[in-house]
This record gives sequence, C-alpha cells and structure tokens, in this order.
Amino acid sequence: MAHKHQQNPDHPFMLSRLWRFPLILGALFGFLLSAVVVQLSAGERERDFMVAAEGAGIDFREHLAEGEGVINNIVLLFNASSHVTESEFRLFINSQFNTHLDIKSVYFLADKGGDNRYAREAAAVSQTVVIPGEVGGSPLAQLYSVGHPNNAFSKLGWEAWNEARTVQAIGAAIAQGGITMGGVMALDDGSIAFSQYRAVYNDGGRGELLGVIAVLFRPADVVKHIAQDYRVNVAVSVAGQMTGVAVCCREVGEKLLPTFVVDDGFDYRGMPFQLRFSKGLGWGDVYMKVAVLAFVIGALLVMVMRRLRMANMARTQMLLERNRTIKRQVEEQTRALRVANTELVQQKAALDEHAIVSIADPSGNITYVNEKFCEISGYHSDELVGRNHRIVKSDRHPSEFYDEMWNTITQGKVWHGEVCNRSKQGDEYWVNSTIVPFLDERGLPYQYVSIRTDITALKAAKLAMVEHDS
Repeated sequence: MAHKHQQNPDHPFMLSRLWRFPLILGALFGFLLSAVVVQLSAGERERDFMVAAEGAGIDFREHLAEGEGVINNIVLLFNASSHVTESEFRLFINSQFNTHLDIKSVYFLADKGGDNRYAREAAAVSQTVVIPGEVGGSPLAQLYSVGHPNNAFSKLGWEAWNEARTVQAIGAAIAQGGITMGGVMALDDGSIAFSQYRAVYNDGGRGELLGVIAVLFRPADVVKHIAQDYRVNVAVSVAGQMTGVAVCCREVGEKLLPTFVVDDGFDYRGMPFQLRFSKGLGWGDVYMKVAVLAFVIGALLVMVMRRLRMANMARTQMLLERNRTIKRQVEEQTRALRVANTELVQQKAALDEHAIVSIADPSGNITYVNEKFCEISGYHSDELVGRNHRIVKSDRHPSEFYDEMWNTITQGKVWHGEVCNRSKQGDEYWVNSTIVPFLDERGLPYQYVSIRTDITALKAAKLAMVEHDS
C-alpha cells in the first residue's frame, strides 16, 4: 500500500512552498515593507500638511483683522485733521499698499446732504449713492478714490455702489458706527474683491457724518503668499463665489498616492468664507525611504519599523510644538504690531508736512514739536520739550478761553479754534488750531496732538480791510 504524505497543520502548504524560493519570499517581504513604508510616509506627510493648513488658516484670518486695522487708521486720519485733501488721502493710502497686499482700492464717499467740510466738494459730483432713510438717509458722492498701482484700476460705476447689498452695508455702517461687510465685486482685471465700510464722523464719535470709507480687498494676493509660505495649494471663496486660487505644489497625488484636502469654513461679519487647502503626494516624496527599506528584511524589519515610528512621532511632535510656538509668537507680535501701528499712524496723521505740530503729555507739557513749530515760534526744540505750551502764550485771550480749551480736551473731545501765540522774539502770530486727545483703554487722554496752520497773514488782511472800511 502506497504511503500518503501527511501535511503538517502548523506549516500551511503555500508557506512551505514559498520557503523553497527565498527570492520570491524576499521580494514579497520587500513589497509588503515598501507598502508599509509608503503608508507611513503618506501619514507623515498628511500630518505635516494638517499642521501647515492650520497655520495657513490662522494667517488668513490675521490678514482680515489687519485689513480692519487699516480702515480704522483711515478714520483716524480724518479725525486728526481739520480737512484731508485728496493728495493727503492718496499719499496715506499708497503707504498702506506697501504692507497690505490684499487692499486693491480705497474710496471716500462724502456726505453731500449735510453741512460738513466736504459737502461742498461732494455737491459738485452729479451721481450719488442713495442710502434709504431707514438705513441712513444720506446721499453719498464718490469724492476720493485710490487704486493699487498693480491693479488695472478705474472708478467703480454707480451701478456697483447702488447694488442692494452694498447700499445695505453702507447704511448699516452709518447707522451702527462700526465696520460692515459689503458684497462681492469684480475688478477691472477680472479678479474678485469683497468690500468693507466704516462711517467717518466729525468729532471722531457719532456726531455729524462726514462720509463713509470703502475698501476693496482682493484675497487672491494674500492667498498667493500664504500658499508659498506654507507650501500648500489654497483656494478661497466668499459668499459662494471663488475669489482666489494659488497653486504652489502638486494638485493631485500620483498613481496609488493620496491627495490631502482640508476645508475650513467660517463667517466673518456675516459673510461666509470658505478656505480649501490641498496637496498631492508624489512618489518623489517617499522614494528614498522606499528604495532603502525595500531591501531591509528579516531581523532588520522590527528595528527599522521601530525607528520609523519613533522618528515619525518625534517629527510630528516637533512640528506641532513649532506650530504652537509660531502661533503664540504670531499672536504676540500681531498684538504688539497693532498697538505700534496704531500709534505710528496716529502720529503720522498728526505730523502733517504742511502743519505746525506739537504733542503734549496729560499735564500739557510738550513732548514733541516739528520744524514748523520751531520756525514760527523762534524757539529751538530743546527749549520747548519739557516746557508747558504757556511758553508761547500771548495776552490776546482771556483765561476763560484757555479754561474752555483745557476742559474740552481733558474730556477726550477734539477742540478747534483760532489762537494768538507769541514767538521768542515777542512777535504775535495767529494759528488755526485743532487739538486731538489720544485715549487709552480706559478712555482717558494719554497725550494731546495739536495740529495748526498759520493764519497770521489772513488775520492781518482782515484787519487791514476793517481799517480801510472805517
């Protein structure tokens, strides 16, 4: 009787056959190991991508916040000056273009229905943005407009300003006093921008309406820089309309490799924003590990896998920690920059080239004077700094005049008036003065910025006319 082969149940038939072909078994081990390494590399790249996408989203939101800071600075410019000319407005806006890439154009829509200092100029503009009475009741005229030099810019047509969402946003800015979000607009170069608005009042608060600041932001420029900084593809849509796409790396993963995608949606002042970050994985991203580890079999398998796992964990922890550090530093630096930028813009607005400017502390002691102040007063800056403004006081005004001035500014209000001062040589000169108190977080003045224009010649001419008539 023939002997039958009994199969050992502990050694399956296929495995026992494979042990006879070590090259096939080695190739199988190499393939399996390569597949594991590819998966691990993809996971590592995915974690890197997630960290980068989180940082990119934070960066985009910071740009939105900084854009509002620009709008507030423009309002401060109008509050700090008795009359902002078109050239001054253009000079200030052009300085903002250098540091805020997403600002494409800025407008000043003056209130032509009131009796403010811009109404006469606005009255010459025939076309008007009509704001219904229930949301503002103010006819506005496009008085000043500045476009980014790299943007194919021309003034927006009146149909854009009178679009329903835009009118509603402008009316809300006038009625509420804050920043509002308008609709999405198409610029001349075909790109898409969204608009924001804030009303400007005569006394810096909610007094007489001067007009509305309108700023158009084009997200495409910010998206481009964010994509380059974080090495991810970025697409942003506003109110369901695509407004910017930047591609800096592979869009779709190569064959058998994944494409990483993160969607980040949020509402900003009632406007829905949708960010999409993506990146495709290529074989070049995992090639070196595959080439090396594909030949590591047997006893080295456990050690290599253990080292990979430790390296991946360490790298991920390092990236997460670095991102936390960067996020914390960005938040701290952003806060510091906002404070510094606000003070810088306030001083910049006050230190106008054509004006006589000084800054005083809460006690009225001079802390800064510009050259025009020294020229008209006859004093050197070293003789003025640390002294009280009484050093140039004349005897033309009664004490009640100065008491009213001091009571006004110590209450945080802007003071306007004509003042007669006396120079070091004893000559009297007249100035049209505006004193703007800068307030701290408690609402108390921490410094006073005085902006003056020389009206001595005008006063002399008026006196001569009076004498001639008499």
